[in-house]
Amino acid sequence: METFFSFVKTELELENFSGKTKNAVLQEFYATMTIANMCLCFINDADEVIAANHENTKRIYGHQANRRLSVGQIVPKFLECVFTDSERKRNRLWKEVEQYCERFSVPIRPGRNPKRKQPRDKKFYANARKPRLS
Repeated sequence: METFFSFVKTELELENFSGKTKNAVLQEFYATMTIANMCLCFINDADEVIAANHENTKRIYGHQANRRLSVGQIVPKFLECVFTDSERKRNRLWKEVEQYCERFSVPIRPGRNPKRKQPRDKKFYANARKPRLS
């Protein structure tokens, strides 16, 4: 659950709402969650294909789909699929996204714990405040 929320928060920027009213925030929330579920469906399918292909390679580490690149490819194609009337074009777009997600993979390195950067001074962005929801 925490990894899903982290994915939605960092990759899809769930906390950055463009609207200020309750309705606008709810619409954005539901749209973001719909896209998140769609992205994870493609990514999970790509992970299964990558794992099946991993048995045939001589790689040291297991691989998984690159989430950041996949999201960058899925979101615009998803919107294009929603607004197209041609089922043939929609199927072609889905196939392109599936192949893209499978093509770009990153290694899974166990026990990796990168050093974190020191936080900036709290006064650095003192004037930048998030707007309150009404």
